[in-house]
Amino acid sequence: MTAVLRQESPPSEVCDSASYNRLQLRRAMQTRYESTAETPVFINAEMLRVLIVDDCHDVTDSLSMLISAWGHDVRRAYCGASGLALATTFQPDVLLIDIAMPRMNGLELALQVRQQASLKDCLMVAV
Repeated sequence: MTAVLRQESPPSEVCDSASYNRLQLRRAMQTRYESTAETPVFINAEMLRVLIVDDCHDVTDSLSMLISAWGHDVRRAYCGASGLALATTFQPDVLLIDIAMPRMNGLELALQVRQQASLKDCLMVAV
């Protein structure tokens, strides 16, 4: 039995990898509540508010630079408590959370975020 792997080519509207990554992030945001949603091939690339919470400064800063290069508004925090405070004021669309942080870990942060009505639509991703 053999498996054939093939790489899907990006839609014709996407001319580089940064555009393709913005497209994928937008698709994830639009379809997260639909289990069998069909995503249109072209989605208007809107700027997202992204918050990165990680105690490793190198990871946080690198992700921040990458996501900023994709054209999104990025903020970063280096601990769970400051991440929660920033999430409350910044109101991110996407929250990238390190799970293994000292004091307030990523799971505790996620629970605190979900308890706030203003952040109920925030997409959280474990890093």
